Amino acid sequence: MTFTIKNHWVQEATALSTKKKGPGTLKGPYGIVYHFTSGWTTQGDIATLTTSDRQASVQFIVSRDGKLYQCMPANSRAWHAGPSRYKDLIGCNNYFIGIEICNIGYVQDLHNGYVKDEYGNVISMRTGEFQSGTRKTTTPPSTWLKASSAVVGKELYYWEPYPAAQLETVEQLTLALCAAYPTIKYGVSHEEIDTRGWKSDPGPAFPLARMRKIIDSRKIDKAEPTGITYFPAATLKRLMVLKNCPAHTAPDALEPTPVMFIKGSVVFPAAKTKRLDGAGNMRDMWLIYGDSGEGWVFGDNVKEMTDDAST
Repeated sequence: MTFTIKNHWVQEATALSTKKKGPGTLKGPYGIVYHFTSGWTTQGDIATLTTSDRQASVQFIVSRDGKLYQCMPANSRAWHAGPSRYKDLIGCNNYFIGIEICNIGYVQDLHNGYVKDEYGNVISMRTGEFQSGTRKTTTPPSTWLKASSAVVGKELYYWEPYPAAQLETVEQLTLALCAAYPTIKYGVSHEEIDTRGWKSDPGPAFPLARMRKIIDSRKIDKAEPTGITYFPAATLKRLMVLKNCPAHTAPDALEPTPVMFIKGSVVFPAAKTKRLDGAGNMRDMWLIYGDSGEGWVFGDNVKEMTDDAST
């Protein structure tokens, strides 16, 4: 699947329309802002961003099954960034294309077998069924990424994963936009540009570092593993830390975080993937959490524990 852009429209996208946009066209554009919609349904997200009274709109929407919708010409000024700044660019709606990805974001653990979304809906962790009986999540929240957020809070929340078909569309759209607009050089989260400090999208389940690589290289590296296996938060799997090791914010992050996992400590896995190390070797990486915090470490720093293991 590839996309072709002509006269600022993606030819393979479903074209929508909206009156919710600013005057004139983008300067540049200089980058792409990645968002989650905070919604449960594609049609609801489309309505919010095209016809509702909310002062919110965007150039592109990507559904959970990977379908691409375009709401206005890619060089139009949409209302997706809000009060924002990136480097010396103030008011990112003037400079950035927005991609809204259908995803609820996070839900809060009620510690009773249920979670709650930001709208007050109570949902079964095991089945994904809404207590109100109105709908069911695509995947049960018990299988979602369990992670904290500097914006949302230190508590561990459940973050909806992005399906492979959806991420493939976002990758191909990113590549097509870079080809159509050579001025694009930044890929940013809504969280990092929000000057109010309360936006958390697209969240820790989104591979932002990979999108930045596509923008930097102007290509999709098919040799690079992209799949991340997320473990249910209720998994009984435990890992032993074999040596003191720093954590990373993402599998491909170059600089470690201040989080240090201590030799001998017991941690829990949230996800697993593979990546190339500095020597070109393919190695396992685990996203782990424990008393020290949370982060990605190479697989040789930990080992799986058996039920009768004491060390």
